[in-house]
Amino acid sequence: MSIRDIKDRIVSVEKTKKITQAMKMVSAAKFKRHLRALNGLKAYGSGLQHMGSALARRLYNDDLPELMQPSQAKRSAVIVLSSDRGLCGGFNVSVFKALNALMATDESIDLFTIGQKSAQFYAGKSIQCAGSRPGFSITTPLSELTAYMEPFIEGFLRGQYGHVRIVYNGFVSALSANQVVQSLLPVTLPDWNPNVVSDADFIYESSKVSALNAFCRKMVMQQFMEGLYNSLVSEEGFRMAAMDSASTNAKEMISELTLFYNRSRQAAITTELTEIVAGAASIT
Repeated sequence: MSIRDIKDRIVSVEKTKKITQAMKMVSAAKFKRHLRALNGLKAYGSGLQHMGSALARRLYNDDLPELMQPSQAKRSAVIVLSSDRGLCGGFNVSVFKALNALMATDESIDLFTIGQKSAQFYAGKSIQCAGSRPGFSITTPLSELTAYMEPFIEGFLRGQYGHVRIVYNGFVSALSANQVVQSLLPVTLPDWNPNVVSDADFIYESSKVSALNAFCRKMVMQQFMEGLYNSLVSEEGFRMAAMDSASTNAKEMISELTLFYNRSRQAAITTELTEIVAGAASIT
């Protein structure tokens, strides 16, 4: 490798380092914004869980809403949440491993992918995706998210699906995530025991059945959105860490190339001086 080639390589790595540092800063800003949105959604979900606990003490087996009643259908719908872009370390690989482990135990699955990376990954496999779409964002309107989930809810009510699950990366920290397989349908209420029921009940409008069905739909949407926001936060955390690692590696490579460049340049100068001295000696 010539001295010019080494210098060109150093310039190329320096440009790459600037790009990775810029991507790290962008991901850090998105990470903070997404984390705030996730924390707000968790507070809303905590309120729903509190209401669910209160409802659980007032429900008998014979007055369960449709979305809480077990289905006899054998097929399940599984939604996997991945990223649209790469450069995020092992973010997608981890969730694909969790999905593959689930599919190994249940062959009667209709797979739905959210994010281009999952669609690309399973396009070359023997697994047939029942539906694919690009990823959502925290600015996606609630109406669009509701429209996406509505076919799954209707499929459960019609008896097409016995379960609806989502697989995603659950946020732990900027450097780690837990792979979560969560059931959306049928809806389960915490601490529900049909044998221990309170005599006092709420006043429902317009009716108990319609109110409970509306509440269950909100539970499904909240759990889906919490999974989505967890995935978005984890993605930016993984990308931020990956770009930080790439910047560090670029810095080390620049240092090594600079040292190699200086040594090569010094060797070239020494060779030229030797040739000059030898030429002068031959003349004299």
